Amino acid sequence: MDRFTRRYLITLAVLGGVGGGVWYLSGDREARRLNRVLARDPRLAEYPYRFRVLSVDHGVATLTTPRNVDVPGPRFLAVAFPELADLPPEHPRMQAAMTELKALQEYAAAVVEADPEISRVHWSLDEAWLSRRGIVVPP
Repeated sequence: MDRFTRRYLITLAVLGGVGGGVWYLSGDREARRLNRVLARDPRLAEYPYRFRVLSVDHGVATLTTPRNVDVPGPRFLAVAFPELADLPPEHPRMQAAMTELKALQEYAAAVVEADPEISRVHWSLDEAWLSRRGIVVPP
């Protein structure tokens, strides 16, 4: 390898390392810390959906959710639990799964709100998770 190529590759490596470091440090450290707390929670770890903190802004944590008015719980549950896919929303097993989802969502919010830096939680539909599983989110 000639001298120019070697210097060029070293310069690229240094710039890549500095750029990666700046990107990592400029990210939302608080969100990453809270996501580690959520990931270590045994109750949440058993569920097929991982609640995540997207950002923290002035004490408001934005958490992901797999349901809202555009994507009701039964649509999510039919994908997360294939054995529920053919059940109507009124079925007792679907109702039990909805109750569990609601309880876990409230629990995830409580875990995040237990942090002294967090005053409240805002929910954001996890469109990426849904679309990777074939659920189309209306515009």
